[in-house]
Amino acid sequence: GAYGKPWVYRYKDLVSWWGNPHFNRPGGIEAVIATAWVPQSKPIWFTEAGCPAVDKGANQPNVFYDAKSSESALPYYSGGQRDDVMQHRFLTAVANYWSQSGVHNPVSSVYGAPMLRNDRTAWWAWDARPFPAFPARIDVWADGANYARGHWLNGRLSAVDVGELISALAQRFGLGAVDVSAVSHLVDGFVLDRPMSGRDALEGLLRSFALDAVESEGVIKIKPRDGMASLAIARDDLVESGRERLTLQETRMQETDLPRSVRLAYIESSMDYRTAAVQQSEVNTASSREIVLQLPAAVPQSLAQARVDVALAEAWGQRTSAQFNLLPSQLALEPGDVISIDDKDYRLSSLVDAEARRCEALQHDASVYDVPVLVERAGSPKLPDVFGPPDVLMMDLAVATTVQPATPWIAAQAKPWPGRLNVLRLQGGTSYAFNSVVGAQATMGELLSELPAGIIGRVDYQHALDVVLDFGALSSATREELLSGANLVAVGSELDG
Repeated sequence: GAYGKPWVYRYKDLVSWWGNPHFNRPGGIEAVIATAWVPQSKPIWFTEAGCPAVDKGANQPNVFYDAKSSESALPYYSGGQRDDVMQHRFLTAVANYWSQSGVHNPVSSVYGAPMLRNDRTAWWAWDARPFPAFPARIDVWADGANYARGHWLNGRLSAVDVGELISALAQRFGLGAVDVSAVSHLVDGFVLDRPMSGRDALEGLLRSFALDAVESEGVIKIKPRDGMASLAIARDDLVESGRERLTLQETRMQETDLPRSVRLAYIESSMDYRTAAVQQSEVNTASSREIVLQLPAAVPQSLAQARVDVALAEAWGQRTSAQFNLLPSQLALEPGDVISIDDKDYRLSSLVDAEARRCEALQHDASVYDVPVLVERAGSPKLPDVFGPPDVLMMDLAVATTVQPATPWIAAQAKPWPGRLNVLRLQGGTSYAFNSVVGAQATMGELLSELPAGIIGRVDYQHALDVVLDFGALSSATREELLSGANLVAVGSELDG
């Protein structure tokens, strides 16, 4: 508070540092003469702006988790689990905040432009190594394991906010205004593979991410189910109903009606966008029931596994349902809200207004929606084949049997073999036309010893022929096959041209 300039100690108070003269304080005493800094004289550049994709990463966006580094750390109060949403929200907040020229980003009276040059912001970090080869190819790059909770934007920058996706779908299908301010999930892509209604398009997303769509005040609100109780209601404040004058009636499902396992089908974005499935099972149960969820979105395997874990825990956590009546004064409550009755939480699933507010609810435990710490699927995707020029020989052989005596013989090899090679014929002096196809590799190699002269038409049992084959193999032949030409080979040298 000395000298009435608290901004001196606020590291991120850019506006004050940029817009005021600077005075040094040797020994804590402010100098009389300011430094050479001229307020608002030049713009600020963010040379590194980023956040790790880890739980509560914005608490300490500069730290980096690396088990092999002495400087490894997690952000303050972080649980250590991967959180792409945190990174996405951080980047969005920084970009939106400083893009408001004249509001948060004042215009200089010296050079007539904003304080912060947004076009000079360097977002951290974009790696030159191609995604998804990095981080999947841990056999090539040893730091691939750090990607999950690191600052990398590769493979993440194009992710879609689920809330924005729901809004876009609602607009496309004419569903009206949608409030998605409480939604916090990301997907790498979404598939509409057939004509469908807006409800069908949204159902898989809402169910997989434990979201409820509730109409409230003319707006469709998308509510996550992980909320805490917003209102505590005493048992005496419930309205009696029925002949037995019950205030609260609970129903507990039989174990055989609960799922033994939950399976989620999805598109795995980190493994060539292939169709995949994850599953979670309850071990100690006699139930044989299975729930199958369809998520028409591209997501990492870890996110899909987290969602199926939550779905199974939710199914068992909602084993108990309840019916009760609330006072008409509780008009603010709506489906999706969580209330507490006798220290037990319930999530309202249905409300009907009559003399009292008839409610149906499910037992609620917010902890089942906590995403567990999961490890990414270890993968080593196949490197793409790079086809080089083939090794081709044009052979002018003696004609023994052929219907086209003038046709040359072509032997070709390539590694990897592309499947076939096209033979083109020169037309004129500048163009080529398709002629034929080489459909298989030739068995080709090199002689390691001289080929001695032999006796024509007889088997030579005394001399051996040593060869190294680049492709193919030699095999034995019966005498009948031998006499039918099974041992025919073409031998040439560089002198043959």
